[in-house]
Parts: sequence; structure tokens; C-alpha cells
Amino acid sequence: MFFIVKIAAGFMILMTSSVLAITTSGTMASNETWSKTDNIVLTGTVTVTNNVTLTILPGARVTASGRSQNLFITGSGVLSAIGTPADTILFQNIVITYELLTRDALNILKYCTLISPTAQAIEFRNPTEPMEISAVTIDHCHFINGPYTLLYVTSGGAPTITNCTFYNANSGIFLHGASNAVIRNCWISNVSVGIINASIPEFRQTLTVDHVTIYNVSGTRSYAWANGYGIECCNDSGNLYVTNSIIDGVPKTGIRNNSDDTYYTNQPYGWYIMNDYNCFYNAGSLGPTYLTPLGIHSIEADPLLNNPGARDFSLKAGSPCTAAGNDGKDIGYLPAEANAINEPQPRLSDNSRYSRILISASPIQERAIFDAARLNGASLTIVNVQGRVIRELGSGAEQGKIVWDGFDANGQKVKPGIYFYAVGALQNRLMYPLVKVQ
Repeated sequence: MFFIVKIAAGFMILMTSSVLAITTSGTMASNETWSKTDNIVLTGTVTVTNNVTLTILPGARVTASGRSQNLFITGSGVLSAIGTPADTILFQNIVITYELLTRDALNILKYCTLISPTAQAIEFRNPTEPMEISAVTIDHCHFINGPYTLLYVTSGGAPTITNCTFYNANSGIFLHGASNAVIRNCWISNVSVGIINASIPEFRQTLTVDHVTIYNVSGTRSYAWANGYGIECCNDSGNLYVTNSIIDGVPKTGIRNNSDDTYYTNQPYGWYIMNDYNCFYNAGSLGPTYLTPLGIHSIEADPLLNNPGARDFSLKAGSPCTAAGNDGKDIGYLPAEANAINEPQPRLSDNSRYSRILISASPIQERAIFDAARLNGASLTIVNVQGRVIRELGSGAEQGKIVWDGFDANGQKVKPGIYFYAVGALQNRLMYPLVKVQ
């Protein structure tokens, strides 16, 4: 039996009530996989610690039994939650916290929906050292209905946030000492402030905002010092690069540098603000920007958003933002790019012909063993979630078996996560999931 839960206007999630709940809490001692057939209910904090990977498969649902049930990822622990466009992963009333991450803890959330967290939906804090590269990638995720900020980053975390949406909260994204954070091709709506950018000097923060649409900033909730701004930059905000973005409907100003120019010119790191190829409309009493130079290619005009009240941020015909970006693309959020499949995506096969060629158990530990006889001469390939070839195994076998040892074509051991074994030629491959946990 299925039922529909309406989260907010325009947001609906199809759920099943026939799956029995699995309750869990505590520290994971070994790798675990949660799947679509599991209905995970957290009864306390679940900690994913050093050398442990929690893999969440497409369609899984994770909820909390109360207000203090969270996912806590620390050290070299890894959360790999990768859904699909048709089968997203749902986190409801959950706070995901990343703390003391190491550089090699490559976490990824993709095609996830995070609804009504009890605090921020995702929090990054206190990595072991400032991150020069991202240890966490968040892609194609929807953040909905938060009491505070939807995504909070502090003290050196370096997330890469792409193709995401943020709706209905005090603030969309709060960066406090984030190091080299990137926000690209996202939209933020129905918030009191779109992005708060506040730095801690020793982390030498650089924030890149590119192709982001911020719409309908109310300025009526918490963060009184930041309310009413599209992007609020506190007086030690570090480098800020805002390009190809739209800020439409703010009671105060589109971008505020809550400082003065002398602060930036006197900083030892030569911190810098860039604001160009942007569009500002319906700015408040302080104009499109406040103490922030307006780039010569930026415009003050109606971007002609198609239907922003229904969260359609595409451009109408005749928009001044069409093909006006520094990359030749439209200014603002790019729905077509977010929805595009730029690489051959793994296609789960509904054909069971080859589903039993895997002899070893999945999730696999160090190697996967396949029954060559069942291939009937077809080739076997290991691919990742983007469809890229990891290793060609061919169709030859010793003693009737084909073995993948967990290494790629260059002899490098691949990281734990979701992979697929692909049977057949490139154009007609059949894909079957394979979870690697070591």
C-alpha cells in the first residue's frame, strides 16, 4: 500500500507503508548497507567512525523517532548516499553532522531529499585541518522546511554543492569559516537570508557562488543581523566570487559586505570580492549591493523568471539574463543543466538473465567472484555510479570463474561505495548493483 505525504506546496513524496521499520542507534563497528526494503528509524544518534562506511541505496527512507536522533560522520568515516532521479533517498527529521573529517573521507550525497530537520539538515564542523579540496560532495539534493539554516558549514569544511534546492528556512546556507566552498547551479527560496558568509581568518576562506538564483527573501525570522539580504558577508568573510547569479526580491540588498574596503585591503591574505555577470531585481532600500562593487557586466532588471512562485526558475523569452553569463550560458539557475544526464548513467536491468552470475555475496569485502558460464560469452565490466568504466574483466575465466579484486584498470584500489557489474557491449549493457565495503 502506498500513500502520498505533502511536505509543502509543490513537494510530494510517495512512500510505502508495507515495509517493516528497522530501529537503530549507537556506533557502527563495521560497514553497513541500508536499502529500499529497509525502513530505518533512528532511536538515537548513529555514529559512523574511522574506517567504516555506511552505504544507503536508492529509495531508502531514514527517519527519526524523536528530536535527537542524528547521523554523525567522523574521522575517516564515510556516508555514501546515492539515489537516482526516479528513486531518491529520503531523510526526514534527521540532522547529518560531519565532524573531524580527514581529507580521504570522501563522502557523497546525491539525489537525496532532506525534509524537516530538527535543526540544520546538514552540518560540517571542525575537520582535522582546513580543507583545500572537498571531502563532501552534495549533488541533486532537495532541502525543505528547516527551523534554522538548512546547511551549516564551520571551521574549515569544504563542501561542493551543485544542482541543489533550498526551500523554506531561516537561511539557505550558513558558511562560518568554510574553506574553499563551492555553490553552483542551485536555487534558494522562501528564506530570511539566502547565504551567510562569515570567515575565520586562519582558514583563508574562499566562497564561489556561480549560477545561483536567490528568490523571495522575507527577512522576518531569526538572524536579525543578517535578515533581508540575498548574500550577507560578515566583516571577515575572506574571498567571495559571485558570478552568473540572480538575486530577486530582497527587502534590504542583494549582496552586503558588512565591512568597509579598508578591512579587506589590510588583510594579510589580500582577500577579495568579485561581483559580476549578475542580475539584481526588487532590491530593497539599500539597492542591489551595499559596500560591494557592482561589476560592469551586472544588470539591474527583471530577470523574467518563468514561474518562481511554483519554483520554476527557468527564464521567459526575452529575459535579459539569456546567454548573458561569462560562460555564454543563461544567468541564474540552469534547470536544463541540472536535469541533464551528461554521462551514460548506470541503468538497473529488469532482466534477470545475468543477475545470478555474481557468486560471492554483496556487499563484497575484498573481491567479487562471477560465474563465467552464465555470461554465455558476453563481456563483463565494472563501472561506477556515473557510468565510467573502472575495470574491463572480459569474458575469459580460470576454472569457470571471473574475479574482480577491487582494483581499477590502473592498479589502484577503489574506494568503498556503489558500483555496478555491466554485462554486454557498451550500447546494450545490462547493469546490476554491486556494493563494495572494503
